[in-house]
Parts: sequence; structure tokens; C-alpha cells
Amino acid sequence: MEYWRENKFVNIHTHHEKSSVKMQSILNIFAQEASSKIVTLPTNQLISIGLHPWHLATIDENATHKLFENTQKLLTHPQVWAIGETGLDKQIPINLARQQAVFQAHIQWSEQYQKPLIVHCVKAYSEVLTIRKATKAQQRWILHGFNGSKELAWAFIEAGCKLSFGHLLFVSQSKACRLFPSLPLEACYLETDDKAELSIQQVYTQASNLRGIALEKLATFIQLDN
Repeated sequence: MEYWRENKFVNIHTHHEKSSVKMQSILNIFAQEASSKIVTLPTNQLISIGLHPWHLATIDENATHKLFENTQKLLTHPQVWAIGETGLDKQIPINLARQQAVFQAHIQWSEQYQKPLIVHCVKAYSEVLTIRKATKAQQRWILHGFNGSKELAWAFIEAGCKLSFGHLLFVSQSKACRLFPSLPLEACYLETDDKAELSIQQVYTQASNLRGIALEKLATFIQLDN
């Protein structure tokens, strides 16, 4: 376990602040709390800021526009590494057209400020891929918690996106678990998302077991700015 104390590992998407493990993490902050929370964080804590599609149920159109204004003011902050999470979710009772409008705003920010986009996607991979191609976005999109087919995975990779994996690597029958061993590691990230009980150390260990490679080698491929 000495390796964990001597090296940095990447947790590309988490809702919890850094653990004792030495790592680089991207802490997700929701737009509603960004202004107040960003000033409380350690100066070395990298973050992503975005309006999650789930929260549109409690935010009307006027409040959404105000959030956009407030959020955009924060995007040049040096600790903001990425935009999001944002995206499309077909399992929530929010009009898809409204979700798409919010998603498009985040895409524009990603391009304007040249920062990666953390994408939440549930049952809408085809729509997100179509938007990626239609917008001709150049910045990196990271499909967090990816659990799609092999065909979709390669389509996203070929479109300049990366895929992030977390707790589903422990579910042997999940698409993510079956898919991960066959993907180029340069196109992958690892995450803990909102799972407080799951450490990035556990995710890396499971990922290395699935690939049949040492932690040291796995870590050389999964780097923040690759």
C-alpha cells in the first residue's frame, strides 16, 4: 500500500471533498451553492460547477437565468477545472427540450472558457452524441458513470470524449464492468461520484484487477490533463 502514499491518483468526479489519500480530485459543486461554497474550499481543491438536470424541477425559468449569470461569473476562477455536471436524463419528469437548452448553455461555456465538460447522461446517450457532433465541440467531454454499449463507447471516444467509471465496476453484470477491460485506458477516467462509502483507492484497485495490470501502470494512463 506504500504506492498510495507516494503517488497521485485522479478522481475525476466526486461530491465529497478530498480524503486522506493523496490524489487529484474534481469536486462537483452545484450551481445553486457555488458562490458560497467556493470560498470555503482549500485553494488546491479543483472543482466543476454546473446546473444538474435533476434540479430543474425546483428551479423556474427566471431563477435558471439568474443562476446562469451567477455561475458564469465563477468560471474563470483558477480552481474551476471543468464545467458541469450537466446533461440529459430521460428518467426524470423534466421536459427534454428544457434539459437540452441548459445543456447547450454549458457546452457554450465549455468552449468559451476552454474547460472540460462533465456530462450526466441517463437513457440519452444517442441524444448526447448527436449534440456533440452537431455542435462540433472541441473541448473534452467526460461521460461520467458511463454504462452504455461498446458501440456507443467507441462512438464517443471517436468524437473526442472520455468515459468515466466508478461503482459499476463492482457490478459484474453491468455494461460498465464488462466494457471497461476492452477500452483504451487513455480514454478512461475513474470516479467515486456520490458514493461516500467508496474510496478512489478501491475503484483503482478494482480497475487494475479487471485489466490485469499493476496499479502503477494503470495510474500512468489515467492523468488529469491527458
